[in-house]
Amino acid sequence: MRNTVASVLVVTLALLGGCANEGRQEEGDVAPSPEPRSLKSDEALAGAMTYWGQKIDIACPSRFDIPARPPNGPVDDIRGLRLGVSADTAIRFAQCRDGRPADSVYLEDNANFNRSAGGLKIRTAASVATGKFPERWPRRRNALDIDMESAFASTDAVWHFIMDGMPGKEKVYAVWLEQPFAEGAQPSVDSQMSALKNKYGEPNYRDDRGRSFWLYKPDGTKVPDFERDLLRHCSFAINTDGRSLQYDTECGLTIAAEVRPSRNNLLTDRVIVALFNPSELFKYQQNEFDVERAQLMAAEAATSSQNATNGEY
Repeated sequence: MRNTVASVLVVTLALLGGCANEGRQEEGDVAPSPEPRSLKSDEALAGAMTYWGQKIDIACPSRFDIPARPPNGPVDDIRGLRLGVSADTAIRFAQCRDGRPADSVYLEDNANFNRSAGGLKIRTAASVATGKFPERWPRRRNALDIDMESAFASTDAVWHFIMDGMPGKEKVYAVWLEQPFAEGAQPSVDSQMSALKNKYGEPNYRDDRGRSFWLYKPDGTKVPDFERDLLRHCSFAINTDGRSLQYDTECGLTIAAEVRPSRNNLLTDRVIVALFNPSELFKYQQNEFDVERAQLMAAEAATSSQNATNGEY
């Protein structure tokens, strides 16, 4: 069986900082973001913002609780961010830099999963972009034409996340990082390919568009070169352009990377790296999601019935 997530809009970047428990809940996880607010008339454009120009008063934690990679396991992170962390952790990781909120924009979207949320409000897709804000907030002409980089005079990075889980407890199952380079500061294509190999090793598959893939089975072993059909199949799990996913139980950790050349094809316009584990999302949605949803709704019903009064007929 295979599932497909429709294309989604998303984006982001960041790091650490702050006082010991700043931005954290008592149990140690990153605290949810407060509700966005309007900028004050004399307030500078800075820090975390929504895509629509509202301020988000976030606090950056001193550290992020990102589990260590298993011994002898493959490199499976993007800038230190790994799959399986909470949605709040991933989003805040992107919004913070050096212990302080970076200039960023945030946008939620819908991954359009092929399963019923049962009326629950679940975050399934989110984007964070970072960069340098202009003096004035850009005018949005078309709400349907989303461009995360349009908020900035210059863009540092754009992150995209796919999540699933119960409300407030969503986990990250896929990550994209886009790193654009401004003209005059574009590294060579060869240097970026070398950087990717230095981090992830030699790719075990390349498609006809020149994209590189590091493909693993669900047990963590690399898909061998002679299993050409499986290599090709797993390369479709995550796309570097469309934010689309295909997932089943055949493919494990999947890393895709694309180095896009600029008008001078020896220089890099941007690098996109994507990270996904198809079998983990498939197993969660097939085996765990309905159980968790039923338990949550039963608990809500029990609480509501205890507080309810009898109707009058």
